[in-house]
Amino acid sequence: MARILLLHDAVPDYQTARAAEAVAARPGAFEIETGTIGAGGTHRATLSAAWRLHNPAKEFDLAHALGGRALVVAALAGFRQIVHSPTEFPSPKRIAWLRALAPYRDLRIVCPTATMHR
Repeated sequence: MARILLLHDAVPDYQTARAAEAVAARPGAFEIETGTIGAGGTHRATLSAAWRLHNPAKEFDLAHALGGRALVVAALAGFRQIVHSPTEFPSPKRIAWLRALAPYRDLRIVCPTATMHR
């Protein structure tokens, strides 16, 4: 059974919340654990979340990062396979960061719109 860690902000937007619920509601072939980042979440700050998830990263087969902060946590924690779903249109700085990250991680990007995909 594949183990997946679903990471997102503690106070997500509507689309992110619905996507997280849809992924978490799929029992069966996957064992899904959810982690939230931010005040009131599972992890209070980005760097502390990356530090706490460094050793558990080896136990998961995949990290699904919903949003930029979750992607930073997944990358710094050392997850080898990352699926990233951006929550807003990526800036040129974010695109450069994704390109720099791609050679070191098995990174898949899932865009909600065709415009964002370009």
